[in-house]
Amino acid sequence: MRWILIAAALNGALAVIIGAASAHMGDAANMATGYEFVQTGLRYHQWFSIFLLAIGLYSFSEASQARQKNIIKIAATLALVGIIFFSGSLYVSVMANLPFLTKLTPIGGIAFIGAWLTMCFLCTHRS
Repeated sequence: MRWILIAAALNGALAVIIGAASAHMGDAANMATGYEFVQTGLRYHQWFSIFLLAIGLYSFSEASQARQKNIIKIAATLALVGIIFFSGSLYVSVMANLPFLTKLTPIGGIAFIGAWLTMCFLCTHRS
């Protein structure tokens, strides 16, 4: 399940890069209107990078069993889908001036909820 840790590390780095870029790019008028969208995307991107790191590390623990690893994979996939659709749609809508892309944001939010509920299922169905 090394891919989950790699995804966590890359997403953590990407969140920092996007945060720094958004703070240093664009004119003041454009920054004011898109700043809140980018900050919201970054906040969720950062939290779900930590989520991926935590479940990736758990997957390597002795407490994690084969059946649980499949559930962890589902949670990690949902978290990545959430980052792409939630944070990604907010980033691209601001940076490319394509506001219609925010219609994809709720898909990411639903994926984030699914990731948390999948982990809840894992914790309540340990063998």
